[in-house]
Amino acid sequence: ALNAAWTYLHGTVLAAGSRFAGWDPRQVIVTVVDADGRLSPNVGQAAVHFADPRVGGVQALVTIYNRRSFLTWAQDMEFAVFGHVFQRGRSAMGTANMGGNGQLNRLAALDSVAASTWRRTPPRRTPLPQGTPKSPARSSAPTARGETASRRTRI
Repeated sequence: ALNAAWTYLHGTVLAAGSRFAGWDPRQVIVTVVDADGRLSPNVGQAAVHFADPRVGGVQALVTIYNRRSFLTWAQDMEFAVFGHVFQRGRSAMGTANMGGNGQLNRLAALDSVAASTWRRTPPRRTPLPQGTPKSPARSSAPTARGETASRRTRI
């Protein structure tokens, strides 16, 4: 789905003649939300991370909001451990893992890693600023309540 969205963004949304033509891919943020996901009302707080031009992406925390069964409770625990422990460790090392749901990526970062199979339009290379980490994505896993979180439901 991300491949199709990337192609659509470059081929239609940012194409010559569109109202967004000429937008700088370093300023375009692509948000990924699963069909069963919901973004937290305060997801806009993730924008502060993009003030640093070296940040290619932010992974929002994912929580399960219907934790009534053991299965959904266990899945919520899995996401909590992944978001709070593993992502913090990766952030400390300057790397990140962008999970499917709840990721926000700078379009220029996606451009920098797009495989040739993605490309149905001519490549539109927008270099990331000097000092950009080798991994184009950084993660954020804030712990305060009111955190930026993506929520999904499983039955």
